[in-house]
Amino acid sequence: YSVVYCVLFTSTAARNLVTCLLEGHNFSCVMADLPTDMAHKIVAWGYQHIEDKDLFVDRDGSKGRETEIHVTCFYGLLDSSPTEELMKVFETTKPFEIRLGNASLFEQDDYDVVKLDVVSPELHDLHRRIGMAAPNYETHPIFKPHLTIGYVKRGCGDHMVGHNPFEHLTKFGMDTSAEDGRILIEHAVFSSHSGGKSVIKLGSRLQSAHDTTPRAKASVKAT
Repeated sequence: YSVVYCVLFTSTAARNLVTCLLEGHNFSCVMADLPTDMAHKIVAWGYQHIEDKDLFVDRDGSKGRETEIHVTCFYGLLDSSPTEELMKVFETTKPFEIRLGNASLFEQDDYDVVKLDVVSPELHDLHRRIGMAAPNYETHPIFKPHLTIGYVKRGCGDHMVGHNPFEHLTKFGMDTSAEDGRILIEHAVFSSHSGGKSVIKLGSRLQSAHDTTPRAKASVKAT
């Protein structure tokens, strides 16, 4: 059976949860965007191996190919903007590395999700700390970090399982930190359920502890 974790800290959080559940609103989330060149490489790999006729697209036009390449750090946040407690998590988290692995599938009733598995102990720790710091409604108690390539009709992504966009590079001895799927994550992106995104630099408090130059406590840029 499924276990549902619900962390509530304030009456405001409780009201937000009720609104999200009863009115069908989306939750806020924290993501890690990939560097542009890496994102382009992954999108191109998806186009190379997934034909348009094999895509699964909902009636509302959603799903299909994923063109905004990212890794979700935490989905299910109730607040529309980062709280002070959540900002402390970002400020005290060092930039960390993730490793993109081979493709695998999330098999659903009507479609399959083609994804790259993501390996990073630091990402799991960040997910845990976000869940402790911010009011949330988490319906997936087992965190399985991944990067979505696209949504396809059942069975149309089987040929991609076990492969990745970097394998041909390693075969020719061109294995580098950027080309074998290792990526340094230096910013978190808070995507609000009310619209808008904020880009937050990781580790700003750790940096200031070793630097006497006056600076802002955290770097936040709305997009």
